Amino acid sequence: MNATILVITRNLPPLTGGMERLTQQLIETLATRYRVVVIGPPGCAPFLPANVEVHTCRGSGAAAFLIEAALRTLWLCVRRRWLATVIATSGLSAPLAWLAARLQGRDYLVIVHGLDLVTPHALYRHLFLPTIRAARTVVANSANSAGLARAVGVSASRIDIVHPGVEWPTQLPSPQAFRERHALGQRPLLLAVGRLVARKGLPEFVSLALPAIVRAVPDLLLVVIGDEPRQAIRREQAVLPRLRAAIDEHRLQHHVMLRGHADDA
Repeated sequence: MNATILVITRNLPPLTGGMERLTQQLIETLATRYRVVVIGPPGCAPFLPANVEVHTCRGSGAAAFLIEAALRTLWLCVRRRWLATVIATSGLSAPLAWLAARLQGRDYLVIVHGLDLVTPHALYRHLFLPTIRAARTVVANSANSAGLARAVGVSASRIDIVHPGVEWPTQLPSPQAFRERHALGQRPLLLAVGRLVARKGLPEFVSLALPAIVRAVPDLLLVVIGDEPRQAIRREQAVLPRLRAAIDEHRLQHHVMLRGHADDA
């Protein structure tokens, strides 16, 4: 338990999403074996184990978080030499992990997702990508992300692939109860669960694929669970209006149910 790991991340609850859940699970697991110190977004402390030392930033926007997280990184690292390694949970915090590692004379690791590697912003590509390439280890969340990392100059020998997992419930709820709660009857269902972001292509699916599926299975219903991200760094074109327009254009009101946000349970 003597080794200390510094995790620098904007991706933690109460922000929602797969990256946030992955980071939370990572910290929970590390905390069972190491001393973990976290520099994170506002409100994240209650979602982490009690033995984790948490330093929260007041701003969750990209610029505000980076400025305050950089100051906290400097404050922690200049006081003493204490780190075993540093982890950045996305490309956004990679420069801060690089800074902490340089100050401590240690290595650092960066976890990358697809957007970390394809974001077109010129400042990001000139300042952030070099610190991803310089990491001793780059952990990609898929083979595709690993390929994108190689394409931006990360050495293949430094890339590991770790597929995010899920927490399987100890007792599965009754499928019939879900149908009864939402008055779905016994209709064949398609289920889409996740944040409504443009790159997932849900409006295109409804426009280009769903009409043909409905012709083949006339009683089919697509149930969409999820809402548009309200705290994402990258601002994309709103998906919900496009999704509703596609439903109206193809007269699929009877075949699509929009349930909105749902908690994990």
